[in-house]
Amino acid sequence: MRVLVAVAQRRTFVEAAARLNKSQPAVTMTVKALEREMGVALFEREGRGKRLTAAGARLAARAAGILEGARRLKEDVAGEPEVPRGP
Repeated sequence: MRVLVAVAQRRTFVEAAARLNKSQPAVTMTVKALEREMGVALFEREGRGKRLTAAGARLAARAAGILEGARRLKEDVAGEPEVPRGP
């Protein structure tokens, strides 16, 4: 999900890879695997950049929402007092 959102925001695999601290081939392979899994193309080439397909836009929007929800949940849990463990 992070790779999909990063490519959608940056519009290139190279810039998304730099943001995620990954190699460009790793980002490309992740997107291709996701496209195979979903059974649809998620991006169209647009010059040197990428443009989301309609399916890609829907998936990226949902993925961004899930990632934001996970971030907020992590913040909420981090604020909880630690429960003592052990004897």
